[in-house]
Amino acid sequence: MTEQTGHRALKASMTIQFIVIDGFSMMALLSAIEPLRAANRLTGETLFAWSLVSDAARNVTSSSRMEIPTQHGLQEAPTPDLTIVIASLFPSDYRNAALFSRLRRLRNSGRMIGAISSGTLLLAKAGVLGDHRVTIHWETARELEMTFPNVKASSEIFCWDRNVLTSARGAAAMDLMLALIVQLKGTPVFKMSDKNARLGECSNQQLYRTYAEVQASVYWKIAPSNVDAPSLIAP
Repeated sequence: MTEQTGHRALKASMTIQFIVIDGFSMMALLSAIEPLRAANRLTGETLFAWSLVSDAARNVTSSSRMEIPTQHGLQEAPTPDLTIVIASLFPSDYRNAALFSRLRRLRNSGRMIGAISSGTLLLAKAGVLGDHRVTIHWETARELEMTFPNVKASSEIFCWDRNVLTSARGAAAMDLMLALIVQLKGTPVFKMSDKNARLGECSNQQLYRTYAEVQASVYWKIAPSNVDAPSLIAP
């Protein structure tokens, strides 16, 4: 993220699409959505609107075997401000020309794109990362490094480099979304309105953790001991 280097200015409200790939992590999806829901509720404003997308408008199965419906297929989905790909299991075998084409169109039009967990590998396959700094789940970090050696991979738990946002694992998606909320509201700490003073006490307890505090929890610390960490580019 390089402390959100060169990220684009955000408008007053955002539309976000989560492209969910079969085998996705429910933790990743909910960790991303719940901060957005809470931001809308606590401010009384529609700061964020989101939808779920898949190859077709159908039920998608998570890694925990739970199914959720998606609102749009790739071909008919409207163009959002931010598109985030969520993939967990089996991203190495995933091929979808329609998804990769859509991601390239979004990049070429200057839209924000992102990924959670192993979804970063799909961004690399689509050829949309360029020289952007990204992070990825430790299980697919080696593959990213070996298959796409020119990608700037980081060991940070989330990265925000210009118009590309990535999170290394499911739980870290919450920190990434809180960073997005803070940037949208334009304040270092997300403050609630006076009428929500009681809930606003959360801001005094650092609803939004600092960049240093978040990145202090390097995800390799929880990787199994028998998994070799790739030689990721140093922050």
